[in-house]
Amino acid sequence: MNNIDNILKNNLTDNHYPFFWLYGGETVENVVKAVERCAQMGCDGITLEPRGFKDFEKSWWELFDAIIETCVKTGLKLIVLDEDYHGPTGHAFGALKKPENAHLRRKSVYEGHVDLIGPSSVDLVVGKTHMWNVTKTEDKLIGCYLCKRVDDKNGIDVLNAVDLMGNIKNGILSCEIPEGYYRIVYVYAGSRYSEIYNDDFIDMCDGESVDLLIKTVYELYEKKYGKYFGSTIVGFFSDEPFLGNAYKYCSNTGCGKHEDTWVG
Repeated sequence: MNNIDNILKNNLTDNHYPFFWLYGGETVENVVKAVERCAQMGCDGITLEPRGFKDFEKSWWELFDAIIETCVKTGLKLIVLDEDYHGPTGHAFGALKKPENAHLRRKSVYEGHVDLIGPSSVDLVVGKTHMWNVTKTEDKLIGCYLCKRVDDKNGIDVLNAVDLMGNIKNGILSCEIPEGYYRIVYVYAGSRYSEIYNDDFIDMCDGESVDLLIKTVYELYEKKYGKYFGSTIVGFFSDEPFLGNAYKYCSNTGCGKHEDTWVG
C-alpha cells in the first residue's frame, strides 16, 4: 500500500527512463544536446535504443561515448536495450545468422495430424498429413501418438494417448487402429515457424543460446564500459521477449494464414 500511496502522491524516484532512439546518422553534438534536454526535463535516466545499427559500428561507439559522458555529467542513469535493429530484442546483433550458431536459433514445437477410421491396419509416411508435409528436414520428430476422437470439433482424448514412436521404422509408421474414430498426432521441434526475423532470434529456453547473447552484447559493453556498471549504467532492457512458437509470430509467410495447426 505504501507504494500505491507514493504513486498517487507522485512521490516517486528512479521511475522516468524514456526510450532514447538512435537511427544512425545523428551527430554527436545533437545527441549530447538531446541527452542534456532529458536531464533538464527531470528524467531520472534514459533507455538507449539502437534502431538503425545492424552491428557494433564505429559510429555507434562514438555516440555511446558521448552519451555516457553526458550522463555522468548530468547525473542521468542509463539503461541499454540489448540491441534492437529489429524488434523485439534478442538478436545478439546478428550472431545467430552465423552458420556455426544455427543450432542456437529459436525453435518451435508444432503438430500435424491425420484422422483415421478403425478397425484397420495402416502404414503411413511419417509426418505426411492432409495439411502439410514436414517443411524442413532438420526438424526433429519428438512424439507420435494415437488419440481417440471424442467429438467432431477436433476433440481428442490426450490422457489415454498411445505412444507410437516405437512403431516407426525407416520413416514408416505401422500400427493398428481400433474400431472408431482416431487421430495420429505428430509432434515436431524445429524451425518451421522460425521465419521471423530471418532465423536470428535467440532461443530463450536454451541456456547456451542465451549465453551467446550475453557474450555478444552484454560482455562487450562490460569490456568497454565496465567501470560505469552499477553507477551510470544500471542495467540492460530486453524489449518484448517471447518464445514465438506459433504461426501468428511469422513475418514472412502471411502471418496467421497458415492452414496447419500449432502448439502455442
